[in-house]
Amino acid sequence: MRIAYIIPSLYRMAPNRVVQQLVEGMMARGHECHVFYFDPVTTDAIAFPCRVTRISLLRATDLTGYDVVHTHGLRPNLYVWIHGVPRGVRAVATIHSYVFEEFRFIYGRVLGWIFGHLFVRTLSRHDRVVTLSSDAVDHYAHWIRPSRLTYCYNSVEEPAVDVPPDADDCRRIREHKGDGVLVANICFFDKIKGLDVLIRALALLPAHYRLLLIGNGAEDGALQQLAQRLCPGRVLFLGRRPRASRYLSLVDVFAQTSWSEGFCLSMAEAALTHTPIVSSDIPGMREKYGADEVTYFPAGDAPALAAALREAVGDEAKADRAYRKVVSQFGVEQMITRYETIYQG
Repeated sequence: MRIAYIIPSLYRMAPNRVVQQLVEGMMARGHECHVFYFDPVTTDAIAFPCRVTRISLLRATDLTGYDVVHTHGLRPNLYVWIHGVPRGVRAVATIHSYVFEEFRFIYGRVLGWIFGHLFVRTLSRHDRVVTLSSDAVDHYAHWIRPSRLTYCYNSVEEPAVDVPPDADDCRRIREHKGDGVLVANICFFDKIKGLDVLIRALALLPAHYRLLLIGNGAEDGALQQLAQRLCPGRVLFLGRRPRASRYLSLVDVFAQTSWSEGFCLSMAEAALTHTPIVSSDIPGMREKYGADEVTYFPAGDAPALAAALREAVGDEAKADRAYRKVVSQFGVEQMITRYETIYQG
């Protein structure tokens, strides 16, 4: 098959890492891949092992000769909605989140509802729409014909060992942790990630509990102010780091605190390092991990999160079961096989 992937940019973020895995896996199986993108290349760009071409959203690009066009994100979906695809080419889209919830946190209830419907509308010309869970299939069946919907779990790889973590970062993290318990989260800092709840929970725990936040985003300043007010000196904002999962070996508990999630790559990466995990009790996570693998708390409940963090510390049995779950069900080969079947279906 000849497969064209359309993504917003080459920026190193979770959906693009999924596309990178797809390209590598499909090429290993003898398929030809080509990545198209819109935004200028930044210094932190993913290197794809195939042809890469920048295109314009408003100007049609000749996609004749491809068997599949696979879009990831609003603008790539919009590109197919505006220009369509040549006759005989199958259009596939992957939705990486629950967009109505995501837009509600970004724009508010009314605008979130409007933008959510606009997003779904951009999928009307796709032959197949892939979500990241069966729960998300049921969710989107309210707006998309069920026969066009399917799902495929994302994949995760063992943390890279060829590139060691930065020595200065490791020193800062160890000094911050001291003899205490280190809780961590790796994500883009926006409201839907619930990091404010995590900071409020930290303030309810003894002083030897410390927090490491890796990432950045729109909520960065507000979160730093909240941390300074509630628990000064106990939160280390490391900033955005490439291959951030390399630092998880220094962590005692990983806390996934989102109000909504499609897959949560960093949580799966934490499982691969045998780090105990605490997660908000949301459908996207419940489908993938059982209560014997992850310690759950009601989303947004800071006291319950604090109790869950206490409970999870040192729970090697749960951490081991979560590791086995990720290895057995979220491997790259499983994802490649599933998408290959979707492309051929």
